[in-house]
Amino acid sequence: MEGIGQALGLIQGQLQTAIDKLRDQLDATTSKLHDEINTRLARLPLEVKTWEPVGEALDQIRQQAHEQARSELQAAVATLRDGFDTVVSKLHTEINTRLARLPLVKAWEPDAVHYTSDVVTHNGSVYQARKDTGKEPGHQDWILLARAGRDGCDGFTPNICGVFDARETYARLDIVECDGASFVACRDNPGACPGDGWQILSKPGRRGDTGETGPRGEKGDKGDRGEAAPTIISWAVDGVHYRAIPTMSNGKPGAPLDLLSQ
Repeated sequence: MEGIGQALGLIQGQLQTAIDKLRDQLDATTSKLHDEINTRLARLPLEVKTWEPVGEALDQIRQQAHEQARSELQAAVATLRDGFDTVVSKLHTEINTRLARLPLVKAWEPDAVHYTSDVVTHNGSVYQARKDTGKEPGHQDWILLARAGRDGCDGFTPNICGVFDARETYARLDIVECDGASFVACRDNPGACPGDGWQILSKPGRRGDTGETGPRGEKGDKGDRGEAAPTIISWAVDGVHYRAIPTMSNGKPGAPLDLLSQ
């Protein structure tokens, strides 16, 4: 920005010099005109010079000449100012364009000269040259645009492990399913689930409402005829317990009959 201010100051100085030169020319022209008028008046007879209409005409000539020279000076100054405004506007546009477009970034080279506004990277940081320089970034010839960041910690990723198994060993961020809910391990070796080593992620949903009864299905095919039911072929009496135990036709004992309850 220092160079920009110098350029504007130079242009403004040139404009002021041109204006001063025009003023000097106006003063010289006016003075010369007055001298010429006075010289010619001096040659006129006294009665002519003192004649009122002549004096008024001469004053009018002087005034017109002065006004014309002044108008020409003002027009010249206006032209110079318009040119100055055009140059300044163009300069501002170029400055804004350059500021909006960052130069291509390149790596700093120790054996090279870097020029004003060059942008380089060095040790992970980004610098821009304040002026032409061969110094290493970090010197006052450079301005720091972006400082190098620090390395972060290793990240952790959740690990889905399926149904909880008490025989398995789990680590931090392992995710398991237990009793219809999901849990994530808060630390390595979190212990039994649920427990203080686990954080619940989702609870099991509640049982839904009973749906409407569907239509009766079609009657199924008749099944095969079953085996005949076993029959009693004999009785055995238990005199100690007062029971009668039947023997069935399939060879198995039937349900005992308690004689005392009769």
